[in-house]
Amino acid sequence: GRTAGAVINAITKSGTNAYRGSLFASYTGERVTAKDFFVAQNNLEKPDTSQTDWGGTLGGPILRDRMHFFYSLDRLVYAEGRSNTFTARPELDYSNTQRMKLWNHMIRVDHQLNGNNSWCARYLSENSPTYDRISGRRAQVAKDQEFDIDRTMVATWNAVFGNTRFNTLRGAYTWEKNGFTAKEVQDGIPMTELPVSLTMLTFLDGFANGAQFRINGSAEVSDSYSWYVPGLWGGSHDIKFGGQYIYSTIELPDQTDMNGRFQFSTDAAFDANNFRTYPERLFIRVPAASASFLPTHVGVLFAQDKWAIGNLTMNLGLRYDIEATPMPNEFNPSFTSGNYPVDKNNLSPRVGLAWRPKGSSSQLIRGGWGLFYDKITLITTTPFLNQGVFSDSFVAAFPTDRADAGPSSGNRPTNPFLVNGPVVNRDAINALFPPGSLGRNTGVVYLDSPDRSVPRTSQLTMGYERQIRSTMAATVDYVHSWNQNQLMTYNLNPGTRVNTTRTGAITYTDLEGIANTLGITPFGNAVYERVNEGSSQFDGVNFSLEKRLSAGWAARVSYAIGYARGNAEANQTYINQLQVGADPKLDLNFGPLDNDRKQNLAISGRYEIPHTGGLNVSGVYRWMSGIPITIQDTNFDPDRNGILFDPVAAGSYCGTGVNSICVENKGGRNGARGPGFQQADMRFGYRFRKGANQTFDVNFELYNLANTANFDNPTGDIRSTDFLRLTALRGGNGQRRAAQFSVRMGF
Repeated sequence: GRTAGAVINAITKSGTNAYRGSLFASYTGERVTAKDFFVAQNNLEKPDTSQTDWGGTLGGPILRDRMHFFYSLDRLVYAEGRSNTFTARPELDYSNTQRMKLWNHMIRVDHQLNGNNSWCARYLSENSPTYDRISGRRAQVAKDQEFDIDRTMVATWNAVFGNTRFNTLRGAYTWEKNGFTAKEVQDGIPMTELPVSLTMLTFLDGFANGAQFRINGSAEVSDSYSWYVPGLWGGSHDIKFGGQYIYSTIELPDQTDMNGRFQFSTDAAFDANNFRTYPERLFIRVPAASASFLPTHVGVLFAQDKWAIGNLTMNLGLRYDIEATPMPNEFNPSFTSGNYPVDKNNLSPRVGLAWRPKGSSSQLIRGGWGLFYDKITLITTTPFLNQGVFSDSFVAAFPTDRADAGPSSGNRPTNPFLVNGPVVNRDAINALFPPGSLGRNTGVVYLDSPDRSVPRTSQLTMGYERQIRSTMAATVDYVHSWNQNQLMTYNLNPGTRVNTTRTGAITYTDLEGIANTLGITPFGNAVYERVNEGSSQFDGVNFSLEKRLSAGWAARVSYAIGYARGNAEANQTYINQLQVGADPKLDLNFGPLDNDRKQNLAISGRYEIPHTGGLNVSGVYRWMSGIPITIQDTNFDPDRNGILFDPVAAGSYCGTGVNSICVENKGGRNGARGPGFQQADMRFGYRFRKGANQTFDVNFELYNLANTANFDNPTGDIRSTDFLRLTALRGGNGQRRAAQFSVRMGF
């Protein structure tokens, strides 16, 4: 992700002069898997929950001493139980099995041309569709499928120049097609011919409305040159410099909401004789499906030196990044034709220090500082392309900017697209937005800003490590990150509601007179641009005590305490919902970040049981505090900015009904905390040896020993009947208690 300073090395095995390989298989089934919390609580039918994973590897010579191959196969069939319960509609309670079927192939070839030159290449293919998928709060009829294919190719040329210089030239290409759509869409049926979707007060009913595929491609070439220089300026130097070029693209074929999605103010089923069950809004994609395509060019130059002087080692580096995302920016008065923002001044210095006090062999002091520039994600910029002032595909809403006041007050809706209930009037829609035309976007408009630049993070670390015994060490590290120039979404056409009611009329103010400049009628909805006004900070301290494997056992205890806060999330698409008029109200946005966990404790260990000939037991326990939640009431719009997001006052708040919780709310954005997390896992393993090169492993694993139910955050909206009620398990199924059996043969 966008974590500054992370280094990840993924190393693929290569073949040798001898044929070596492995065969493996693992299994877990319904009989050794507990019911999830909601299935057990509501006496639902236990869904099929099983997993089989088998495959193997094989490596060996193509030309002895010169060329070798390595191949890996993995086949995974995963049946995962999911469940949902609905307080207002218990007849919709269900358990469901979603199935993922994965094939994963990898082939690698290495060739030693001579003593100084070698090349290697690898190809990875993964096909992992998921069927009957349930994600989040949705009725079983709204299940969908995931379509996922990945392809990666990498080739590397290594050249050695004498004893001190080394060069690596690398080329890579990655392609992925991924989509979350109903089965019918993947079978080629247009969304316009499929039933409507129903957004109830607390869940999605009817047909699954999502119908977007995401197709990513990325081609890369990079070169790095390493040079070891001893005896210069009092020490030795490992110097490395190089560059990289990346061309990446995103394509988004999108039919989402083309079937029509009706929004309701209740969870009750539609009743033609009860106006409260009528829809209060319709969302529908018009005039046609979207097919946006956007490329990005990235260039990188870097130089670094690892300089060792006695007991001190310094890492000095400088990096330069530039990226360009060409886009037309039509109907955007901030740009002349063909222009787009390019941030050209992204120089990143880095410095790191490691010092052994007085040449100590048992103590180490380390630290570093660096400036890191983000990459602008294509999901950040695609709205400028497909949600502009005029578009051939956008989501229109009826009414345009707020809910119809009728249903929530017990009256028939007045909007003509809602008066007959959840039925799409295709003829009327097509008359307003003729298919194949370029239409005026009546939904939310996105305009790029010529001042948009790349977000950056300044990170400082300091740490101390001490060896306590020959096999034990303790560490403590402090980390500070300051995220600057974070992108957040600012409204150039802010609204003012006539009163504080949820359905009150909204008038808009075009802050920059964009509609007048373009010679068009005023905008009736938000006009967003992404601006670099956000910032956030993180401070954390990490402690660990580790005993390395000796005398048959090893263990590790690690604990982290931290605080992440700011006025914007670092996801580049954060929408400022507290803006009033032209004032962004950044002070009101300030609060804990969405994924801020105050505490994180992990304890793990391994013990080789003596006199058993190879039996070992290992385990891990993890505990984490909860993440933030905003307590709000979307019945009202106190600041009258037209956005139903207003944190309520500080105090104690409790949900009602089964599985409800209470929280202490400090007020403001993310002022409360949701439930924490804890889980303990254990593994028993035994290894048999037959000769020098053959092994046979048998393992038995137990996940979530105590069958602890870990929950996602509940909704903090007082208007919702699910307010502060635990309705979803973490990760979708909560990782209920399960046993797994596995075997592996190595040869």
